[in-house]
Amino acid sequence: AEEPAPPPPPDEKTDRYGFYMSDKVHRSRELEPAEKARRMKKEEQRTKKWLRMLSEWDAFERKGKLKARIRKGIPDSLRGRVWCRIVDIPGYRAAYPNLYTELVALQAGAGVEPTDIYQTIERDINRTFPRHQLFGRHNPMGQNMLRRVLHSYSLYDEELGYCQGMGFITAMFLSYITEEDAFYLLVRVINRPGSHLRGLFIQGMPMVIVILRTFDALLRVVLPRLHAKFQREGIDPSMFATEWFITVFTASFPFDLVTRVWDCFLYEGWKVVYRVALALLQKHEAQVLRMEFEQILDHLKHKLPREVDGEEIMRLAARVRITRRMIQQHLEAACAESHITETAYGVADHDAGSPPPPPSAAAQS
Repeated sequence: AEEPAPPPPPDEKTDRYGFYMSDKVHRSRELEPAEKARRMKKEEQRTKKWLRMLSEWDAFERKGKLKARIRKGIPDSLRGRVWCRIVDIPGYRAAYPNLYTELVALQAGAGVEPTDIYQTIERDINRTFPRHQLFGRHNPMGQNMLRRVLHSYSLYDEELGYCQGMGFITAMFLSYITEEDAFYLLVRVINRPGSHLRGLFIQGMPMVIVILRTFDALLRVVLPRLHAKFQREGIDPSMFATEWFITVFTASFPFDLVTRVWDCFLYEGWKVVYRVALALLQKHEAQVLRMEFEQILDHLKHKLPREVDGEEIMRLAARVRITRRMIQQHLEAACAESHITETAYGVADHDAGSPPPPPSAAAQS
C-alpha cells in the first residue's frame, strides 16, 4: 500500500494554485522577480478585459474574439466563472436544479451498502493531490467535497461509474468553483460530444488506444526524427503519454500549464491537447535524441514534467502545425483500426454550444 503523504509543516508556503512548495510535480516553477512582476501586470490588464467580456459574452462570441482571448489565458481569479460560462453551467443548473442535492442525499441514505466503486473512490481520495492545501489528509473539507462529487457522478451515470482519472479533474474543478458546479462541469465534460472523456473512462477504456494512435500519427508528421528515434528504441507513446491524455495533463504537470490547457480544451476540444503534447516533446527533442531506451522513459515520465513553464509551452503549442482535419483523419483511421464506430464515444469534434445531455433515468428517479 502507498504511504500517505505526511502533513506539510504549518508554515510551508504554497504556489498560487495551492500546491505546497514541497510538491515536486504539480507546483509551478518559481520565477525571477522581474518576470513574475511582468506576468502579474499582464494578468491584471487581462482581468479588466475579461470582466467586460463576461458581462457581454454573447456579443464577444459573435465577434470571434473569445477564442483568441482564451488562448492567451484566462485570468486565474476569473477562471472558474469563465469555465462555467463556456459550457453553460448556469443553464444546466436551471434545467436540473435539484439533481446534485438529490444525489448527495441518496449517498447519505440509510442502509446504503458500500459498493466496489465506493471503495475504489475511497482508496483514490488520498492519492489525489495530497500536497495541495485543499486535498491533503490534514484538510478533510476538500476530501469530503471530492468524495461527494465523485460518488454523485457514479450514481448519476451507472454505466460509467468511476475511473481514477476523474479524481484529478474533479479536484482541479473544486479548486476553482463550488462543489455543485464542479459536479455539473464534470457531467458536461465527460458527456460532451468530442471530449472523448467518456470513452477514456468507461469500462475497457476504448478511446485510450484511439487517442494514442492518433497522437503517434501526428508525432510522425510533426517530429519525424523523434518518431523514428522512438521506433528504433522500441518506445510507444503508451509508455509515457497515457496518463497525459487520460487526465488531460492534470495528474502529472504543474498547474500553470494544466489550467491553460483546460482553458482551451473546454472551448475548442482536443486540438490543444495534441498540440501541447507535441510541444512538450519538441521542447525536449534535442535531449531525447541523445538518450537510449531507459533514459528516454525516465526523462519523459519524471524529469520533463518538472521542467515545464506553462506560458512557454503554450506559445510553442500555438505554433505546432496540425489542423482539425488532420486530427480527424487520423482519429477516424485509429477508430477503424480499433473497431470503434465514429459516433460511439463522440469522436467528432464538439460544438461549444451543444446542449447538455439529459440525466439518466436513474438520476431522475
